[in-house]
Amino acid sequence: KSAIAQGMRYHYVYDTLGRLIEKKASGRTLLSFQYDLNGNLTHQMDVTGKVTEYRYDLTDSIREVWDNDKKIAEYTYNSDNTINSISCGSLYTEYTYDADRNLTGLKTKFGTEVIVENKYTYDGNGNQLEKLQKHGTIKYSYDRMNRLQKVRYPNATEELFYDKAGNRTKRLYNGAEELYQYDKRNRLTTYTKGGVTSQFTYDKAGNLLKDNKAKYTYDAFNRNTKVETFNGNIQINRYDAEDLRHEMEENGKLVTFIFRGDEIVTEETQEDKIRYIRANSLLASDAESARTYYHYASDEMGSITHVVDGEADKILNQYEYDAWGNPTTCNEKVPNRFKFNGQQYDPITQQYYLRARYYNPVIGRFTQEDTYRGDGLNLYAYCAGNPVYYVDPSGHIICEKIANILIDKVKNNKATRNEQKKLVAYLTKKSKKYTLEDDEEEILERISGYTYLNRYENQTFFKCPPKDCYQDSAGNWRNSKRYVKHRIVGLRSCLNQHRKKKKNQWTYRKEYHDKMMEAIFGTKQRGNIYTDKNMPKGYRRDYDLFYHGYDLEFKSSNFSKAPRTEDELSHMTQQAEKDIHYKQIGKANPYWHFLHNPEEDPKMIPILKMLDDAEIEWSYGEKNPFI
Repeated sequence: KSAIAQGMRYHYVYDTLGRLIEKKASGRTLLSFQYDLNGNLTHQMDVTGKVTEYRYDLTDSIREVWDNDKKIAEYTYNSDNTINSISCGSLYTEYTYDADRNLTGLKTKFGTEVIVENKYTYDGNGNQLEKLQKHGTIKYSYDRMNRLQKVRYPNATEELFYDKAGNRTKRLYNGAEELYQYDKRNRLTTYTKGGVTSQFTYDKAGNLLKDNKAKYTYDAFNRNTKVETFNGNIQINRYDAEDLRHEMEENGKLVTFIFRGDEIVTEETQEDKIRYIRANSLLASDAESARTYYHYASDEMGSITHVVDGEADKILNQYEYDAWGNPTTCNEKVPNRFKFNGQQYDPITQQYYLRARYYNPVIGRFTQEDTYRGDGLNLYAYCAGNPVYYVDPSGHIICEKIANILIDKVKNNKATRNEQKKLVAYLTKKSKKYTLEDDEEEILERISGYTYLNRYENQTFFKCPPKDCYQDSAGNWRNSKRYVKHRIVGLRSCLNQHRKKKKNQWTYRKEYHDKMMEAIFGTKQRGNIYTDKNMPKGYRRDYDLFYHGYDLEFKSSNFSKAPRTEDELSHMTQQAEKDIHYKQIGKANPYWHFLHNPEEDPKMIPILKMLDDAEIEWSYGEKNPFI
């Protein structure tokens, strides 16, 4: 597969089993991979020519990580396959668990010195109540929606208040009040702190344009391309064919990144080149300037707490964070981008880059809407208001806690549309990062044996017997399992590599979705159609999911002969650019269909030319070619 982004041609080479074995950019090999017979990643060679090796036991759990013929890390496991210990250079971390496999203890030694010693307690919902540390205890309490409500730190207190949509309306930190106001789309409009009120503005897509510190610029794909702070700093972001930020400029200083999946494995500037060695977390870095390995210690949330130089027997960096990811302690002797949850922290914006969008820990929310419209309510919320329980490395919403309840409702066709969307959001999130675990398989088997219905008998709702469906407020019978199935099939179009949770196996989303479809519905049947109602008035967008193995989409537009509005034309131009991009990277095979002849509208000619140049087929007529 090949794709062009930012003037660079990316080329991806796969083996006969569909596994990525080589990633190139304009003829330069960035990464190459080797696998064992079980599909585990065994060797990775990066752009420097150095090789990282992964070794596994008979259960396919990672045992050792080697880099450039030097052992970096060694893992041991308990009988239930939870991690017992990780030895990483001079760092040694032990883990203990309760009967429900909740982490109850984490202890990290640097040589003979204990640098981290935490103990944890939980409530019946799995929420962390106490975190007992070497230098004090943190206590948490939650509201009825399991949102974080109060935190008592060793030297501070925090209290949070929310509206019905889950927006933070007030925060008390050591008694100092912060106030938040929102519009009907849950966009933060005013933020008051210390008696000073700041205004926030957005574009039509919900992207933040200006806050109290900076102004922001976006491209046609709603990706943040430029940030200009009011104190004179400038950050420029550029993205590759996988929509990952592969370049950034910080006040004119260029930084280039190479990703394996969605994790950074190399970072290059004019002064230095850094390699990152990863397994289930960031283990070590190899910088040309350091001429040695730095090792990383992480807490229960994956947040970096220490960076050490084992050979020099020195602790170089030390970090502590509040519940939302704001650094409360930051002692640094060497540069380090990875902080809260192990994610990349941008010093100019003081925000975290979470792939799909950016997270502002000061206000505890994202700067853009979530493209996964999971619950259809609050698209800016971070971790459902509970950052102590959830981690969101992809920038998409997580609904794990209610998944079990919703799966049962879907099985019995009693799930409302919002509940269906919440379940889809959960499955979407899991599909982007992990393959199925044994406990997930057990849950999914509860709704197996689903008999696939025929295609639409009516384009707006399903006509099916009450025993298979539920009746909506308008009196139409709808099948909730069908809705969930459509979305799951659609997710399978994403074929990038991602890491398997806990066991650190590498798999493909394709394999995940096949397995998920079989577990839930007992079939891999494809060819489903659904309608995206989020298009401008006058036309809609339908998808024939998995036509010849890819996400084939088309538009069905109620065009009149009158000229279209500028907003609609702008939206369609952006959509054409997206479809061209998705076709280039093999993510979709778009097909456009119009109700009336679009050539009769002169304003449509440039868009049609874009489609023709990209070899995207289009047609028009009363009959939809795919229904």
